[in-house]
Amino acid sequence: MRPILAAWLRRLIRGPALILIVLPLLWFAPVLFSNRTLLPADNLFDFEPWRSLAATYGITAPHNSLLSDLLLENLPWKTFMRQALAERQLPLWNPYIFSGVPFLAAGQHSALYPLSLLFYILPLPAAYGWFTALQLALTGLNVYILARVFQRSRLAATLAGIVFAFSAFSIASVVFSMILAAVAWLPLLLAIIEKVIQKQAEKGNAPFSPVPYIVGGALVLGVQVLAGHIEITYYTLLVMALFALWRLWTLQRLLAAWRPVLRLAAWFAVMTALGLALAAVQLWPLVELVSSSFRAGSASYDQVVGWAWPVRQFVTFLLPDFFGNPSHHGFTDLWTRAWQATPPIFWGVKNYVEGANYIGILPLLLAGVAVLLHGRLSPSPPLRLSPSPLLPLSPPLSASPPLPLSPSPPRHRPLLRRPGPARPRLRLRHPALRPPLLRPARLPSTPLRLPLGLSAHPQPGRAGRVWPGCAAGRRGPAWAGAAGLALDPDRRCPRRGRRPQPGLARALPGPRRRRARPFGPGPRRV
Repeated sequence: MRPILAAWLRRLIRGPALILIVLPLLWFAPVLFSNRTLLPADNLFDFEPWRSLAATYGITAPHNSLLSDLLLENLPWKTFMRQALAERQLPLWNPYIFSGVPFLAAGQHSALYPLSLLFYILPLPAAYGWFTALQLALTGLNVYILARVFQRSRLAATLAGIVFAFSAFSIASVVFSMILAAVAWLPLLLAIIEKVIQKQAEKGNAPFSPVPYIVGGALVLGVQVLAGHIEITYYTLLVMALFALWRLWTLQRLLAAWRPVLRLAAWFAVMTALGLALAAVQLWPLVELVSSSFRAGSASYDQVVGWAWPVRQFVTFLLPDFFGNPSHHGFTDLWTRAWQATPPIFWGVKNYVEGANYIGILPLLLAGVAVLLHGRLSPSPPLRLSPSPLLPLSPPLSASPPLPLSPSPPRHRPLLRRPGPARPRLRLRHPALRPPLLRPARLPSTPLRLPLGLSAHPQPGRAGRVWPGCAAGRRGPAWAGAAGLALDPDRRCPRRGRRPQPGLARALPGPRRRRARPFGPGPRRV
């Protein structure tokens, strides 16, 4: 187990994953490797008694007034947590607000979140920088895993991780560390659901027990709830349910059976229930606290609907500062070319932080290209098995045990590739079929046990198209070999000594290409 874990860690810290870890560290390097902090200390001068001392320190206005929550709420929470733990007490009750209020039940302090350990061992001004940088790195890695599970290339997965981690929503949520911690786990939960669906598709209608994936998903969901932002947890559960329903529907269409689909739906329900149960230490007190809150029923349905984004908010996908920016304290007059100092201008919905949805121009263009080219760059079809036409030539099934074969998927697909299915690659583990008879592939995959007398074809009815020129000069059946197996498309044709075409893309139906020959008999060999 240890060598496997060590190999997995070595693969994780190199290549694209290393990029996703280093980029947040470089982005927040002025805070991580100096005496600076993410805490907006200048916002104190908006409140008394510090406001009376603003002129003494030459401060006219804070750089960004929207960051005050980090200073007025989150910092006192973390300070109270450290004080309670230093006194060897659980921070159940906060006596410093009114006559006292429940503290641990509120949840937004992220006291039980694993990565909050940084706030207990590091000075608070430095802990916020390291927590934010590591959390963004974790977000990018989870998106990278999701893209790889979707069988995207390393380049595409790396780009997806960078776009998600450095989007306007993630960067603007630095002021709310609980949001930044909660949103990071949604991609990993979707990756677990997708992986379970893919495993069941490989198994077909056979029973499949995804216990490791279910346990892992429950742990991830429990950590997500402990992050402390129940709204993001609600969105996470909603997206998980919609994604699982869609993938289960596609699985039912593929297998044409309801039993495995219902079985996986039950497993997903168990994963969700187990994850919420693991986080019950935080979730159950929160439910009790919310039920007794004075804000229950304080807003009507019409008021809640009125807070929704209007259509004009879509312009911020292209121009994030179209409605203003609270950190801008002036503008350059194009006529006089002079700087004009003004108070911060913002005329959007709610505030800039809650309306931040900019992801960049390049990601939008790439998404448009993907929509336009959908269907042309479709992934390769799954490997299908059909009876070999040379089954009578193969030895009896009792002559040797079944061959454990491993159908290997194509290598990591690039963003743009030539249309057409890829060649099947099978790895042989039977001692009777060693090279040079058949060459095994290198990619690992799930082993399948196949009896002798089967030929592997990427699509049914196209077995002979892999071997043009065989079988008396026409497109005949694939060569089955001594064991009745057509496994290696790269072998020479045994009857005419010709190599097959380099891939199945040229073997699709269409005009057959022939080499041009000159007129006349041509030169003779001596």
